[in-house]
Amino acid sequence: MKTLRIDRSREWTVDDFLKLEESNTLCKLINGALVIPPTPSPIHQNTNDNLYSFFKAEARKIGDIVYWIADPGQSYTRSI
Repeated sequence: MKTLRIDRSREWTVDDFLKLEESNTLCKLINGALVIPPTPSPIHQNTNDNLYSFFKAEARKIGDIVYWIADPGQSYTRSI
């Protein structure tokens, strides 16, 4: 995969967005603009790790391990 180069001088359509090559750059189409969310901060990553460790330990107590990387932009109805 390669890093995505974005032309910010024009408005993007859904068709334009879907034609982009696969890359290692996360981007979203919002109101005609390609938006690249910022990288999570070290505090965010540390908090995420602490929460994961806590929930993993709690899940092991009941004999169940569940792990997946959730996309914050998605709606999940599955409960643990």
